Amino acid sequence: MKKWMVVLMLFFCAACQSTHEPVRKNYLYFAMNTEIILSFYDVDNPDSYAKEVEAIYLTYDAVASDYQTGGSTLSVYDLNQQREATVSDALLELIEFAQQMEIETDGYFNPLMGRLTHRWKEALEEKRLLSDEEVNRELEIIKQSSITIEGNTVSLTGDANLDLGGIAKGFATEKAKQYLEQQGITSYLISAGSSNIVLGNKAGNVFSVGLNKAFENDYYKILKLKEKDVVTSSMMYQSYEVDGIHYSHLLDPHTGKPATYYESITLIGDDSAKLDAYSTAVFAMDLETAKAFLSKHQIEWLAAQNNEILYQSAGVSSYE
Repeated sequence: MKKWMVVLMLFFCAACQSTHEPVRKNYLYFAMNTEIILSFYDVDNPDSYAKEVEAIYLTYDAVASDYQTGGSTLSVYDLNQQREATVSDALLELIEFAQQMEIETDGYFNPLMGRLTHRWKEALEEKRLLSDEEVNRELEIIKQSSITIEGNTVSLTGDANLDLGGIAKGFATEKAKQYLEQQGITSYLISAGSSNIVLGNKAGNVFSVGLNKAFENDYYKILKLKEKDVVTSSMMYQSYEVDGIHYSHLLDPHTGKPATYYESITLIGDDSAKLDAYSTAVFAMDLETAKAFLSKHQIEWLAAQNNEILYQSAGVSSYE
């Protein structure tokens, strides 16, 4: 499920008291159909670290696409075409993580939504809705399909297609964060399309993060954060208007239809990979289900509807 999310505008906290202005080095990559911005603060010889981070994103970009072949490295697209293939360790790990997230989210994240997601995208781009009959037929196909793994060989049984777009960018971002921290780098920022953000610290100081309204050029909340991961799902950039109603590109796997509970949600935690999967899942949950799920997993979060805060968990106040 390809996921485009609300821009999280970053700017440095004006209230920070440090008299030292850190030396900032920025890097810009393009992967996973978006810009990846990496910034270091007071880090010696950052170029080698930046090259490794770029390599991580390019690795997962190559294997996660369900729109184009990965060439010599099989992608999700190739696996959907072949139905059985020996895949790279990177793709295998991503698929295994997707299966784990399906279980953890009670099916609100489903990695076999590819066909239905593509059909909805085509329909909404044509300003029409899929019929209940079409949706139910696709849901039955998904129900009768499965993923089997033996070693590095992955088999798709049934006619459903794999789609890892709802987790791939967060997964790659978490890998990049882990690499940097293994190297002892703590003063950094990763903005993966401004939808998956990993905040180290700005030489000990906080970052301010503005959460955009989905349909207005304004913020509905500003947070002050450091050493946290932030993921947002939103209708801001990939929603479709049909007969005056906005429809999300994110689907509810249980109904097979666009999720309608929120215009945007933002999750704050310590694992970008899980937050990406959870945000996809939670977007399809009603408010009470979402509150129970995220409380269980100790995730702070906000939900917005009608360009204002619908709900925020108690812990969010510590970031204001």
